Amino acid sequence: MDFAPCIKCGTTPRPEDQKGFTIACPGCGCIQKLPVCKLFAPKGPVALPKNCSITENDSALVLTRGWWSASRHLLSLVLALTADAGIFIFAWAFGWTMRPDLYVYAAIYLLVALLINYYAVVMAINKTTIRVALQEISIVNGPLPWQGCITMPIREIRMLSWDEDNAHPRRSTITTYSICAFKQGGERHGLLKDINSVDEARFLEQEMTRFLGIKEAAV
Repeated sequence: MDFAPCIKCGTTPRPEDQKGFTIACPGCGCIQKLPVCKLFAPKGPVALPKNCSITENDSALVLTRGWWSASRHLLSLVLALTADAGIFIFAWAFGWTMRPDLYVYAAIYLLVALLINYYAVVMAINKTTIRVALQEISIVNGPLPWQGCITMPIREIRMLSWDEDNAHPRRSTITTYSICAFKQGGERHGLLKDINSVDEARFLEQEMTRFLGIKEAAV
C-alpha cells in the first residue's frame, strides 16, 4: 500500500514520512491525517459481499452492487407507504368535491409523495454496475435514472483509495463509504459514494486494483 500524492503539491510521501497518525509531505511540508478507519481495517483479501457480484474475462471486469440496506433505507419505504396511505385517505374523503382553494395543497402533497416513492423504489431496485475495461472505467446506475454515472480513462488513474464518510444529521451519525481515484497529476476524483459497508468498499477497490495492476492508496 502506497501513500496518495499530496493534495497541495502532488508529491508522493514515503513510509518514513509517517509519524503516528499523520504524514508530512516531503515536497511542501503540509501535514495530513491518516484515516483511522484504514489504519485499523482488517488486513488481507475481502470475500465477496452478499449484495455484490463479479464477472471477469481477459478484456473486462464487471462488478455489480445492490443499493438496498434495511438499516439505511427501511425508513424511506415506511415514509413512501405512509404517503400512499395519505393519498388514498385524501381521495376517499374529498373525491371530486374538493374545494378549488385546496388544489394547490393537494398538488404539493402529490409531488412530495411522488418524490418519496421514487426514492424508495430507487433504493430498493437500483444497482451500480462498474465495468473495468482495458481503456476505461465506466460506472452506471440503474435501471431507474440516478446521478453518479461516470466514465474515466484508465491512463489517467494512478491509484485507488476507499474512505469513510460520516454525516451528522440531527445529532446522529450516518456512516457510508466511498472510492476515489488519484490521477497521474495527484488530483482526487470520486468514483463511488454511499457504499453501505466497509467490506463492500474494500472488496470493490480490491478487485479493481487487482484487475488494473495498480496500487491501493493509504490515504
